[in-house]
Amino acid sequence: MNGEDNDHYYYHEDDEDDTNDDHYYNESEDYHIDSSSHNESDDQDSNNEEIHRPTNNLSYHPRDGETIDSNGFIQQFSVNTDSDAIRCRHLEDVLPGLFSMMNGNRMPTNIGTSNDGPDSRIGKLVDNVVHANDDPYIAMESLKELSESMLMMSQLIVDRAIPTVKLVGALVDILSSPFLAAEMELQMQASRCLYNLFEVNPDSTSIAVDKNVIKILSEKLAEINFIDLAEQVLETLEYISRVHGKDILEAGNLTFYIQYYDFFTIHAQRKAIAIVSNAMARVERRDFRIIKDTMVLIQPIFQNASDKNIQSRLINALYGIAQGIRESYMTKEIFSASLLEHILSLTSGSDVSLEDKLNCFDILTVIVSNSRDITKTMIDTMNIPDTVLNCLNSYSKSSTAALHETLMFVPNEILLRVSRFIALLMPPEKMQMISTLQFVDEDPEPIDGEKLESLVNQLTPVFVDIYMNSMDMQVRKIVLLTLLRFVSCIKPSTSGKNHVNKDLARLIGSALAQNKKHVSDDKIVPADIGILIFGTVQLATYLIEKYGDSTIDLLRREGIFEIITELVSLCNNDRNKKEFRFGPYEDDEYSEDEDEDEDEDEFYTATGSDFDIPDGVKPKKIKFSVFDRVELNGLVRAIFSECEEFLATSDRETSGKSDDLYDIKETLDIINATTTDPTQYDDLVQFWSLIKDAIFKPTFTLSPFEFFSSGLASCITSKIKYFGGTTNNNRRVLVEVFGDRLVDFVDLLQDSLTRAETFTIVDCLLFGDDGGMASLGKQMAIELIPDTSCVEANHEMVKSLKPIMISIQCISSFKTCCEFIKNRLLNISLTESVFGVTRGVASSLVINTEEIDILRSLTVKNFTFKIGDSKIPISETIFGAVYRHIEKTSGDFSDLWNKTHSITYTINLEKVERFEDISEEQDEAEQWRAEDISSTHNDTESESIQSSNMLIDSIYGSEKEKDIENGKVADVDKILPILKFLRANIDHPDIFINAKLSAKLSKQLDEPIIIASGALPDWTFYLTKDFSFLFPFEARLFFLKCISFGYGRLIQLWKNKMGAGEDLSSDNPVFQLGRIGRHKLRISRDTIFLTGLKILDKYGSNPSILEMEYQNEAGTGLGPTLEFYACMSKEFTKKNLNMWRIDNYNSKINESEDDMNQEYVTQLLFPLTVDNSNTNLNRVKEFFSYLGTFIARSMLDNRILDFNFNPLFFSLTHELARNKKLLDYTKNIEQSIDMISSIDKQIGNSLKYIYENRDNKDRIEELYLTYVIPGTETSLTENGENINVTSENVMTYINLLISSLIGTGIEQQLQTFIDGFSKVFPYENLLVLLPEELIVIFGSVEEDWSEETLYGSIVSDHGYTMDSQIIHDLIDIMSSFNAKNKRLFTQFLTGSPRLPFGGFKSLKPKFTVVLKHAEDGLSPDQYLPSVMTCANYLKLPKYSNKEVMRTRIQQAIEEGAGAFLLS
Repeated sequence: MNGEDNDHYYYHEDDEDDTNDDHYYNESEDYHIDSSSHNESDDQDSNNEEIHRPTNNLSYHPRDGETIDSNGFIQQFSVNTDSDAIRCRHLEDVLPGLFSMMNGNRMPTNIGTSNDGPDSRIGKLVDNVVHANDDPYIAMESLKELSESMLMMSQLIVDRAIPTVKLVGALVDILSSPFLAAEMELQMQASRCLYNLFEVNPDSTSIAVDKNVIKILSEKLAEINFIDLAEQVLETLEYISRVHGKDILEAGNLTFYIQYYDFFTIHAQRKAIAIVSNAMARVERRDFRIIKDTMVLIQPIFQNASDKNIQSRLINALYGIAQGIRESYMTKEIFSASLLEHILSLTSGSDVSLEDKLNCFDILTVIVSNSRDITKTMIDTMNIPDTVLNCLNSYSKSSTAALHETLMFVPNEILLRVSRFIALLMPPEKMQMISTLQFVDEDPEPIDGEKLESLVNQLTPVFVDIYMNSMDMQVRKIVLLTLLRFVSCIKPSTSGKNHVNKDLARLIGSALAQNKKHVSDDKIVPADIGILIFGTVQLATYLIEKYGDSTIDLLRREGIFEIITELVSLCNNDRNKKEFRFGPYEDDEYSEDEDEDEDEDEFYTATGSDFDIPDGVKPKKIKFSVFDRVELNGLVRAIFSECEEFLATSDRETSGKSDDLYDIKETLDIINATTTDPTQYDDLVQFWSLIKDAIFKPTFTLSPFEFFSSGLASCITSKIKYFGGTTNNNRRVLVEVFGDRLVDFVDLLQDSLTRAETFTIVDCLLFGDDGGMASLGKQMAIELIPDTSCVEANHEMVKSLKPIMISIQCISSFKTCCEFIKNRLLNISLTESVFGVTRGVASSLVINTEEIDILRSLTVKNFTFKIGDSKIPISETIFGAVYRHIEKTSGDFSDLWNKTHSITYTINLEKVERFEDISEEQDEAEQWRAEDISSTHNDTESESIQSSNMLIDSIYGSEKEKDIENGKVADVDKILPILKFLRANIDHPDIFINAKLSAKLSKQLDEPIIIASGALPDWTFYLTKDFSFLFPFEARLFFLKCISFGYGRLIQLWKNKMGAGEDLSSDNPVFQLGRIGRHKLRISRDTIFLTGLKILDKYGSNPSILEMEYQNEAGTGLGPTLEFYACMSKEFTKKNLNMWRIDNYNSKINESEDDMNQEYVTQLLFPLTVDNSNTNLNRVKEFFSYLGTFIARSMLDNRILDFNFNPLFFSLTHELARNKKLLDYTKNIEQSIDMISSIDKQIGNSLKYIYENRDNKDRIEELYLTYVIPGTETSLTENGENINVTSENVMTYINLLISSLIGTGIEQQLQTFIDGFSKVFPYENLLVLLPEELIVIFGSVEEDWSEETLYGSIVSDHGYTMDSQIIHDLIDIMSSFNAKNKRLFTQFLTGSPRLPFGGFKSLKPKFTVVLKHAEDGLSPDQYLPSVMTCANYLKLPKYSNKEVMRTRIQQAIEEGAGAFLLS
């Protein structure tokens, strides 16, 4: 079954693009392999990955006295070149412009010439244009030829061949000549020629502007007589506006460009708006009148714009206006109330880009900060709270999700902008201790008090949730300032104060508890922590001043008085002997005004290359100065004073402990004195009733502080460990006792966990533009110091090596250093041989071939690297080694990027095998590869691939959890077990997601360099694997991909997340990362399963992407590959494999599949019990191993599977992977019977009946049972078929049956499945996903084919729009498909009978419908629809009616299955 002896295929390697691949095969071949390496995007998943560590991003810095040997470069440059003349000839062909300059502007032969030479021909054409007044027709024809010629020229050729100044002058003269005013066609050609000239020679725009071309062209738009001329003028002016926007603005007449807006085509409308937007991007106060006049036309266009390009351009323009004109009276005249309301509405638009939303918030923020009258208008007339909530909820994954569940998916930039907008919208707080003085009007009208209070009451819980669930320091600071202003501006009698105050007290307690832990440590604390502490204490003081005793009680119950008293002690230098001080501010809020004096015209200057011309002018970034910088030396004193103020304001005596806590103590005494039997229902009811009464008092609910301090948390944790996991008793009791308060109980536990956790986020100390994805391209300085102490005495060359400093990409592995050192040794050896110098002594020219052979034979095994005293694994990254060394030695992490780090290396030449032996082994290896493996990279790269995967697997193994379990989570281990117990017995997963921990995990995963270097903190593994319910599915799935899929896919995953794939320039270091190879395998449909098993055996763990093609079929790419995975999924469910349980009475997965071939298992898949004596056991185990590899492979390549697993299958594999053995389910018979019922309802019911009547002799014996698994011939014990079940041995029978069905009878199959899976990546990593989630990923998903979903997922193009009747008919037909036709249609469209996880909305590329034209005199009704599976592209003829369409689609999906042919 391993397929080692039956491989017949032909190997062909081709490095060209896929479209040029040649394939060879013969009829006897099982499959054919074709390898190609390319950068094209995969249609289903992104795969422009790099599967080897970068080896070329390395710079050499010679030490004093060293020189760079250029011999290697010269040798490489000269290789394969017959002569200098030939090489020069080839270079002249490739670089004609360069040789033109070198040869005194002599054009190389046949480059852009005509028979009489380029100068004379083009000169004549330009002369014709100059004399346009004499002969307009000749001038027009000359312009046409010039325009066409310029399209094929480079800038170097244009500079040489065309007299630019002369031509520009002639073109401007034509456009301005009154004599030629009626020659519309000539003027259009002149404008087009200008545009083409600008594109090929951007410098010419400045020449044209100097000749007043802007005014001349704009006047052509004052009155339009020839629409083609107007649109060409707009296109020309749009190009000018990119570099001379300010000149267009100063020329005035901006209304000319848009006064006939409604008459233009959409292309011309975009150009007109682009001109205005570029002109307005850098406005100043002096431009107010021009802007005011233009806004009369801009506002209606903006408010009615449906085109996203136009909308974005106008937002850009308004951003520039808001940035440049800040005077209050000017702002009020430009920005009307209706315009502001429209801008506000865009912030919550689902189809508005993130950048546009951020710009809209910035526009509103700068306006409200400058004009209190506008602030009053917005608060009084606009529904700001609903808009803010709609903006945040637009990122929700579910319409029913609570806000705290949604916030983890909201981009941090949105949270920052929302918070800043609301903070500056509100009146300043009473004492502006931490914020800067805000500009206000001299006599602002008062804001409606009721409107303001309503806004505060609605938004306070929102901002409390944002603070509690955000990990960003800047967001937290601005949210805190917002809450200070909320409390400061409202009256004490405001309605809803109790609810608001509870939320604020909860925040104050959690924030102070968290931040106090920072200052309690004996280390320097970031100053931003100090600002948070100061602001939180100030907020508590404001609450007491507003509400008095009622608030004091709330704060007391949150433990705030104890925390503030401790802060006073910490800040009091007389009492505190520890050194307590703040370090520098971490964020860049205080450095935002440093570049205020930047050059205003930086975006308006052409740089001489068309690649430098921007698509549009970006406005200067609006600077916000919200916080006042508190001096570090005074911050401790400020906190001390504020704490003293708080304690003075409050009644100190009320801060004592509440009498209510004594009741809890009595309850705990009762619980501890009572023995609770978890098998007895009444005992469980009594226990949980006592807990409920202790938590939920008649007048209040325990706070997290009281829950901890009372000892109640410890009591529950100590008891539930004896209650077992999921049981019917536990489920029933919890619902019966808590009822509707069960959710409140979980919320209390979540708040307690949020308050108690102290998990830290590890970052790479790179922020802003250097952080995130960009960090992967950063370089580090290291010094490679040779350690020659272990080198043989006769290897003097190695001993002569000197230390060398290099700059190397931080993500590179030390294998890169091995190659660098090896090549350096070779260069030294060759150089000394060529120049006749050996170790500084002159000698004759003799090449030491033996030495060179030894050096060439060096591998990574011969190198040892150390940093300090620690040995470094070869697969380790540079960053990872340095980071761990600093962490181990308690060094200063600020040196990570600023210091040169010393790395010692040793070369052990004693282990090097002689070159002759190596050669023989390599010859054998090459011969094996020619038969067995295809690779798009060389052997070195392949080794790098494997080491990359080994890096991820070895570092992120099970050992990561050990330290955590030994006490690192002592602060939260009172809460986590309770939550885990409740989650096992409550079917409401959403309430168990902890938003704060989810946000922390998300922020940690925003550090790709930390992930790739194996430096993720331990808590990320511990919590995601053992308490996965705390995190949303999307976060855990992303975590799984980060730690499991290898280096290359990690890079590509990050590119996709950041949307950086196509936007990176080729010289960006990150661009060179994340490319992986592809293996293409051509297979036969007749032997697809056996061939598939061979492929899994040989390529299952290969890091390249696997793609399939079928013999004698034209289809390539994603479609055939998806069909292969679908076919293999089906083949694995064959009954004759004896892998799965089969029954005829259990309900089928889908009744509509009754007509499926009976050779396949149609019920939920669960392993069949196989007796150890069964001869098929090894065969079955091998199939399960292949199945594990197949499923892991599908996850690695993001392929769709078509399985219907029973959730219990993955529950048991998870348990086996976690505990290394299955539990003894015979100890909990009731739970085991429930589990068996999920796989075989009839056996479960029978077993329940037997167990309940186990003491009834007559009922047991009348069943006439033997020791055989019901419905099979498998004995439970030796000679079991002859042993009758009686009342005396019935429990033995039950235990054996349970063990056979869900224990030892299937344990070997489960283990081989895990082993096969782990060949691709460790199965332990899969523990972050729940069994219910895995079965959905692997095929058991309810697909949404509703009309609403289809309308939101289908894209119409090339002949159809979403309003086309043909689209309406198609959606109506698709939504009415039965289950069978849904599978057929999906396979017809994509190649797989299943949609990807997430349904139609997750199809990549999107499901697109285009018009299929009828040809050869045939009517559309005579055509069948066709598809491009790789692009999810449906080509649909324009049928005469819906019924014809239905018939043709049905015919296509039935007849088109099973082959990929040309259409």
